[in-house]
Amino acid sequence: MIEIRNVSKTYYPDKSTPIPALKNVNLMLDHGEFVAIVGASGSGKSTLLNTLGGLDKPDSGEVFINETPMSTFNDHQYSDYRKDNVGFVFQHFHLIPHLTVLENVELALAMSSYEKKEAHQKCVQALQEVGLEKAIHQKANELSGGQQQRVAIARALVKSPNIILADEPTGALDSQTSQEIIDLLKRISKQGRLVVVVTHDEAVAEQASRIVRVKDGEIIEDRKQNKQDSVQMEITEEPSRKRSFQLKSAFRLSYHRIKEKRWRYFLVSIGISMGICGFLLALAFGSGIDNYIQYSSDKVIDSKKLDFKKEQDYMVSSDYYELKKNEHIKLVQPEYELSARIEKKPDIISYDVKPLHKEKNRNEYALPKVLYGQLPKDEEHGIALSEGTAKKLLKEGGKLEELIGKEITIKFLSMDEITSYPSRWDTQKLKISAITEQSFIGKEYSYIPYDFHTEVVKRSRFIGKDSEITTNNYEVYVDDKSSIESVVNQFKQSYTITTPENVLKELTKTFKNIQLAITGVSMLILLISSIMVGIILYISVLERRKEIGLFKAIGGRNREVRWIFFSEAILLGGMASINGTVLGIVVQVILNRALEAKIHFELLHIDVLTVLLTIGFGIVINVLACMIPANQAAKLNPIQLLKQD
Repeated sequence: MIEIRNVSKTYYPDKSTPIPALKNVNLMLDHGEFVAIVGASGSGKSTLLNTLGGLDKPDSGEVFINETPMSTFNDHQYSDYRKDNVGFVFQHFHLIPHLTVLENVELALAMSSYEKKEAHQKCVQALQEVGLEKAIHQKANELSGGQQQRVAIARALVKSPNIILADEPTGALDSQTSQEIIDLLKRISKQGRLVVVVTHDEAVAEQASRIVRVKDGEIIEDRKQNKQDSVQMEITEEPSRKRSFQLKSAFRLSYHRIKEKRWRYFLVSIGISMGICGFLLALAFGSGIDNYIQYSSDKVIDSKKLDFKKEQDYMVSSDYYELKKNEHIKLVQPEYELSARIEKKPDIISYDVKPLHKEKNRNEYALPKVLYGQLPKDEEHGIALSEGTAKKLLKEGGKLEELIGKEITIKFLSMDEITSYPSRWDTQKLKISAITEQSFIGKEYSYIPYDFHTEVVKRSRFIGKDSEITTNNYEVYVDDKSSIESVVNQFKQSYTITTPENVLKELTKTFKNIQLAITGVSMLILLISSIMVGIILYISVLERRKEIGLFKAIGGRNREVRWIFFSEAILLGGMASINGTVLGIVVQVILNRALEAKIHFELLHIDVLTVLLTIGFGIVINVLACMIPANQAAKLNPIQLLKQD
């Protein structure tokens, strides 16, 4: 079954003299034998055992498995050999303490394509064989040493291997328990399996059917013993199972690991959650920008309006008539800057004033949204105050609607946009006709009727009643927003033209800056958190060395070792991302409700796609942070990992 021909192995410790572990060893082992490899510490017996199990490779010579040379195996075939043919039993058990007895045994089948029910039955049967069927739900760290060794034997037996390799299986046990374990191994060999036990205990060796004595890396004795109970029955070999790594095993290990170190992972997850919360809010602000653009297009920004401006020059009548010739232009009117102030001692309330469209045009173009009262008519000398300005006039505890009809004194001032020619404050007493919706971003305007606005500008600039007011700015209204492009193309050489799209870009600039700031801070938090995750997982690699070594010994491949740590990162990232997302949703609800009375659209908008994108992003960040620790874990030597410190 196994033949070793002229095998030699030398170790080269750093800055030390080379240590020969095996020297031209020859050995042939067969089914049904109970072989004791005996020797002092450092004699090479453990190296011989690891060579038989495919954990170590010889420097020279050959190991044949059923006449197939192991030198032809690649790394995957070595893993498959350990998965299907070898069961390891260790002196220090190497059970995972936070898993149950059953889960520890099930781990041996994690790489094989067993159905859940079939795997469960095999594990229970293996535990019955070692007399632990009543302890299957106990944690491994709750068992006695003898019971733990029985679990380790059940884990080795459950995949029905042809070979059981036991390294000092009684070294940590008392004499009575040791004898029980040896009797169990003898029964296993009588079933037709090859059982190889490494021991320094002569009493154990004398119970074997064959003793192989090793000294200084050489076999100095190979003696078979005639035992009455050494007659074996041939076992029926179970066909090799197709490799199918069960990810649930990796996630189960990681879940228990996170549960065991929950405070450590909780503290790390706080940073991830905060970063994810910020990232989600940044995305929500992005949706808020879209909402505001839609809202502004409908309520604030006139989608048919263009602003035509001459730089450092006045508009003249020829400009007016040239614009009116265009078939798509329906209305051209001059625009004048007009500011105002209300003296409410000890404060001065300052704001800008715009003209309302004449009543005949009001239904065609955008109007401010009225919260209370009605917009003043053409012939009225009333004013529609913005919500923000009106609130400054209120007495403590007052209501906005109480201002409607109240007469206030306002001082108006209109400066020439080009020359800044001297002007004066024009004082007027006006009734408050309406309160209009407050602008969320950008300038806030109050409104007076168009003709009255022109009259106030003239008085402020000392202009005669019939004189023309100079301006370098025209408001141009087109028949439809689809006509904007053609109008702009015709006049862009002569004028600086501001389109509704330009206005929206300027208004949403604040939004973009907020979004950029939140995104930047969130990414910084996530970067720091991902570094912490990488450190934590690197510590996890150091703390789980025995677990990694065991996983490789039972047939795990490097990529499957990586998956253990990827699953840990996925669980950590997933839980932290969900927490961060929930926090973000709570913040969204609070902010939207707090601003509900001030703005009339959804500032933060989170949908299902945004939530899924955010959670996925958090998981990806953690998986990327896990790459280096996971690769380091996969490259570790299982022999070194399984050595007891």
